[in-house]
Amino acid sequence: MFDKFKIKNRKYFYFATIVFLLLVLFAESLVYPNYFRKSVKMLGEKISSRVLPYALESQDLLNKPFKLGWELAGGTKLIYQIALKDSEQEVSAEALIGAKLILEQRFEIYQKNAQVSIDKKNIVVEIGAGEDVETIIEIVNQKFSVDFREEGEGGGYFQPTDLTGDYLDSVIFAIDQSDQKPLIVLGFNEEGAKILEALTKKNEGKRLGIYVDEIPVLPLQIKEAISGGDVQIKMDASLDLVKNLTRIMSISSMSPSFKMISQKSRTAEEAQVLLNNTIKASLFALLAIFWSAVILYKLSGFVSFVLVLIYSLLLLLVCKTTSFVIDSSLIAGLWFSILIAVISLVLTLKRIKQELRKGKSFSIAFEEGFETAKPMVKKVHFIGLFLLILIWGVAVAFFTETGFVKDFVSIGLLGILMSWLFIGPLLKRLLFPFEDTRLSKINYLWQ
Repeated sequence: MFDKFKIKNRKYFYFATIVFLLLVLFAESLVYPNYFRKSVKMLGEKISSRVLPYALESQDLLNKPFKLGWELAGGTKLIYQIALKDSEQEVSAEALIGAKLILEQRFEIYQKNAQVSIDKKNIVVEIGAGEDVETIIEIVNQKFSVDFREEGEGGGYFQPTDLTGDYLDSVIFAIDQSDQKPLIVLGFNEEGAKILEALTKKNEGKRLGIYVDEIPVLPLQIKEAISGGDVQIKMDASLDLVKNLTRIMSISSMSPSFKMISQKSRTAEEAQVLLNNTIKASLFALLAIFWSAVILYKLSGFVSFVLVLIYSLLLLLVCKTTSFVIDSSLIAGLWFSILIAVISLVLTLKRIKQELRKGKSFSIAFEEGFETAKPMVKKVHFIGLFLLILIWGVAVAFFTETGFVKDFVSIGLLGILMSWLFIGPLLKRLLFPFEDTRLSKINYLWQ
C-alpha cells in the first residue's frame, strides 16, 4: 500500500523538495528572465553579495521573447487562394511550398515584416504592425516568372531570350542512380523544345542562366545543343536546396495568381488592450482556482494548486522555446489543458475527501483515493483527446483554413500528455511525506 512510497529518512524528502523548487525557479526564469534577474539582484544587494546577481546578469538564461501573433501584437492577416493558368490543374503541396518560399524571398528583399505560412490549400501572410499593407499586397501580386538567359559577349552578364517558363510542361526532382546526386529534370513542350535547341546550339561552350522571380538561381554550362525538350540538371548541393529550387521553378512556371479571400487587421493599441485583458483574466482564473482549492481541500488543495502553477509554467516554457505563436487559439488551448489537469486533480481530491469522511487514516485515505480515482482521471483525459480530434476533424472538413485551431489542438494534445504523466504521479509523491505530521491533521477538517 502506501508504505512502498515512504521515504525512510525525511531528510531525503526535504533535499528533494529543495531541488524541485530550484528547478521550478529555473523554469520560471526561462519564462520570465527579466523579472527573475531583477529579483535575484535585489536579493544579492540585501545579503551584500557582489557575485551572484552579476554572474546571473551576465548570462543569457533564455532572453528570447514570446512570439505574439498579429491579434496580440497588432498587424494584418491576409489569406490567399492560388489559381493556376491551367484552371483544371490542382495546386499541389509542393507548389504551395514553392509559392511560400518565393514570397518569403520577396519580403526579405524588400525588408518587410511579414510572415508566410500554409494553411490547407491557402497561403497566409501575417503582417507586422506599422507595415504598409497595400505595398505588401502589391508584392504578393507580382507575377511569378521563370526565364532562361544567354551569356552576353565577354561573359559576366546575361540577357533575356525567347525561352521562358511558359514553355515548361514539368519541373521534377530526381536522383541520379549512378552517383546518387540530386537532379532537376525540365520538360519543355514542342515549341519550347525547338527554342531550347536553337538557343543551346547558338551558345555552345557558354552558360545559360535560369532566373526565377528575376533572381538568378542556376548558371548552366552548355556543352552541346539540347534536342528533344528534356533537360537534366545535376546539382552538387544538398537535397533540401535542390528540392526547394525544384519547387520554386515548378510553381513559377505555372503562372499562379493570388486571390485574397480574407483580410483582418488590428492596431497595435487594440492588440495591447487585448493582451492586457487576457493576462488579467488568466491571473483572475488562477486566483479563483487557488482559493477554491484551498477552501475545499486545505493542504492538499494548496499542493495541487502549486502543481497547476508549475504545469502552466512548463507549458509556457514549451511555447517560448518552440515555434508556437501566442494568439487567441493557443491561449484557449493552454486553458483547455489546464482545465483537464484541474478536473483530474479535483476528481482525485474528491475521492480522498470521501475516504477521510469514512474515518480512515491519512495514509489509507490517500492510497485508496488515488486508486479509486484512476479510472475517472483516465476517462477525463480520453474525453479531452476525443474533443481535440473532433475539433480538428470539423475544422479540416468544413473550414477553408485550420490555422485558428491548429495551435489549439497541438498545445491541447501536449498538455493532456503532460497532465497524464506529470500531475497525478507528482501529486502523490508530494503529499505522502506529510503523513503523521502536524500538517496532515489539517486534512481531517474535511470530515
